Amino acid sequence: MTSLFLGLYGIFLLLVGARGNTPALMTQLQKDVPNYLPWLLAIIVIAFLSQYETTEKIVKPFIALLILNFFLFNFDTIKSEVEKIYSGATQNGQ
Repeated sequence: MTSLFLGLYGIFLLLVGARGNTPALMTQLQKDVPNYLPWLLAIIVIAFLSQYETTEKIVKPFIALLILNFFLFNFDTIKSEVEKIYSGATQNGQ
C-alpha cells in the first residue's frame, strides 16, 4: 500500500514538473509545511510507539486525542468545506 502512494506521489511530481508548475508547488510547500510538520511528527511517534507491546496499550487513546484535536483545531475549515460540498450536491440534484 505504501508503494502505491509513493508511486502516485511520484507521478504527481512528474506531472507538476512537466507542466512547469514547480515554482508554484515550492511556494505552496513553504506555506504548508510548518502547519503539517507537528501532525507528521505526532503520527510518526504514535506509529513508533505502537510497535511495542508495552506501549501499544496507551497508543489508542492518543490516536483518539490526535483525531479529536485535529477536528477541533480545523473545525471552521472542515465546516465550510462540508457546507460547500452539501450546497453543490443540492444544486446539482435539483
